[in-house]
Amino acid sequence: MDDDMKESLPEDLPGHLIRRMQQVSVSLFLQALHELDITPIQYLALTLVKSYPGIDQVSLSGRMALDTSTVADVAQRLVRKGFLVRTRSETDRRTYALHLTEEGERTVHQAQPLVKRARTELLSPLEPKERSLLIDLMCKVLQEHDVRFSLEQGAPWSRSAIRSQEREVL
Repeated sequence: MDDDMKESLPEDLPGHLIRRMQQVSVSLFLQALHELDITPIQYLALTLVKSYPGIDQVSLSGRMALDTSTVADVAQRLVRKGFLVRTRSETDRRTYALHLTEEGERTVHQAQPLVKRARTELLSPLEPKERSLLIDLMCKVLQEHDVRFSLEQGAPWSRSAIRSQEREVL
């Protein structure tokens, strides 16, 4: 088979493989955390709010690599579930600071071992060194594209944009 034909097979298309890996990852996550009734995106938001108490929704969207309207919707759902509270920021009255509630803290605590189990299952076909290599390679690709998109399009989820926002706060 020539190289042109090989590149058109699904197993040779990185985007297809990444999408499939995402499908498997989400499926394993939802199976592991079905009793907690949270999605992977909601878990990410909760863990970031736990790490950065009082983070505003714009900064959260940058850290999550999602647009601000999606993050606003995620935050609102988490408020309705009783996991987050939104309060006006003391430093900028136009923004909301996000904090975990006691129920949110409990949920993150309960979710952590379940998420670890789902991650272990996702990567179980790989040897430990391969798992580390896979994560390193994905980070390398994302870091390069974060820089490219932030320079070309000003992507709000780029690491450099997040670092810039952090410098402005300090």
